Amino acid sequence: MPKPPAEPALPGPPARPAGAMAFARAVAASGAALAVTDHTGRVTWANEALRQLVGGASAAGGLPACDGGRALTAAIVAVSDAGRPWEGELPLVAPDGREVTVHATLTPLPGEGHPEDGVIAVLQDVSAEAQERMRIRHEALHDGLTGLPNRALFFARLQEALARARRAGGMVAVHFLDLDRFKLINDTYGHPVGDALLQAIGARLARSTRETDTIGRLSGDEFAVVQADLHSTDEAGSLARKLLELMAQPFEVAGLTLNVSISVGVALFPHDGADAAQLMRDADLALYQAKRMGRNALRFYSPALDEAVRRRQVLEAGLRAAAAGQTFALALEPWVGLPQGSKLGWHARLRWPGSLGDLATPEEIAAVAADCALEHDIGAWAIGAACGRLGAEAPAGRPARRASVTLFPGQLSPLRADALVATCRAELAAAGVVPAQLRLVVPSAALTRYGEAAARTLGRLHALGIGLAVDGCGREALAPMAIADLPLEALCIDATIVDRASVERGSAAIMHAAIALGRGLGIKVVAADVTSAAAAAFAFAAGCDEAFGPYYASPA
Repeated sequence: MPKPPAEPALPGPPARPAGAMAFARAVAASGAALAVTDHTGRVTWANEALRQLVGGASAAGGLPACDGGRALTAAIVAVSDAGRPWEGELPLVAPDGREVTVHATLTPLPGEGHPEDGVIAVLQDVSAEAQERMRIRHEALHDGLTGLPNRALFFARLQEALARARRAGGMVAVHFLDLDRFKLINDTYGHPVGDALLQAIGARLARSTRETDTIGRLSGDEFAVVQADLHSTDEAGSLARKLLELMAQPFEVAGLTLNVSISVGVALFPHDGADAAQLMRDADLALYQAKRMGRNALRFYSPALDEAVRRRQVLEAGLRAAAAGQTFALALEPWVGLPQGSKLGWHARLRWPGSLGDLATPEEIAAVAADCALEHDIGAWAIGAACGRLGAEAPAGRPARRASVTLFPGQLSPLRADALVATCRAELAAAGVVPAQLRLVVPSAALTRYGEAAARTLGRLHALGIGLAVDGCGREALAPMAIADLPLEALCIDATIVDRASVERGSAAIMHAAIALGRGLGIKVVAADVTSAAAAAFAFAAGCDEAFGPYYASPA
């Protein structure tokens, strides 16, 4: 049986004069990969280092027969044709499959200027350095947690999509996505679970969008999508609704089943902005408005949002300044017993004097305080001011009355529970007030948000002797089982229900149901924020035990 032909080897060095032999041996043994080629890129001589770099004898007569080899061959031919040296990095894929990056220095052979003179190639393996540069570049442009493009790369991809849209007359949509109540997940389960959830969300988004779209994580729990090459606004709306539905499906994370939702803000090119920066700003404004609408909401940008955001920015800056200077005040609204209307004490409503405060409703103050992480600071000031007012009344010979202060939801978060209890204890002691004179009104949203953690905090406050009531009944769904074991003395019907009950059958039914709930739990029922004679009359007739609000008297 005949033997297979031997694999040809790379050419050896040509015959040289004896005086050059020592130099030739040194070149052949050099650690740098050296080759001499003709003008077509065919190797006419190579040292051992080149043989090892490109896979030995299998590359005889030329460079590796692969994309990398063709790129290097093309570069050699260009250098030979131009008669000028060149250097740079090129990819090589060796016959054994290794991917190699080489730094090539290509120099035309000295001669008489004919293309046939060939080229000297000096190749150095820089694969490790190239991989490190790629790693650094990837880290600079991608989010370390999810692996998605970060803000810088997202912005660059958006600019590319806009450039294509301008050339083709197409449309681009920018979707900003923010998780609803993500802070609650971190506070309840810890940041490792929160990070795992963000990773799962990033993966789900990546699986559900087109290859031409870009998904990025901009910061915290905020993601974004560039939806490129659109033909109608309906396509943007379809994707936004798809994302809402996608996030509504449960996530299995760290052995937990987590249900989340998102809010989405959308801006469109060319309708809403002409460049990337404007579109991202518009999408952010739309997202802000979607968050204000509640959970699981979608909002497209409109020019009217600009005024709303400017107002919000003014309120936020003013509230921060007021918190730093403690320039708030308390409006004291009488708290009365029904049916006689006897004054039992007063309810302290936070006021923010000045033009800024006059612009803000209590709901806006609460919302801005939550976003600015000022709930504890402002809430602690209100408790201290109320206790101080009670303490000042005793030396004046007035009968002991009770002060009721509404908490911010965030004051009952697990991270703030110790601070809330410590504030109450310290302010009562400083003012010389009996704990039973202070009643804290707990927003029902806090019970929904913090669950068992809130219940434990209320137990600690009750142990101090402080009275407790829950607010928002009728606006928030309060399951009897959720509040049955709480140490509550009163249930406050939401002010919007109280105000409408005399003229709106649905509100009247809700109010009667709330009174029945209070009766069943054996606690008092309070009509909150009564502002009119009609509301006061209905609260009395329906069977409320107590009421408070500006209707009963001017603030004391």
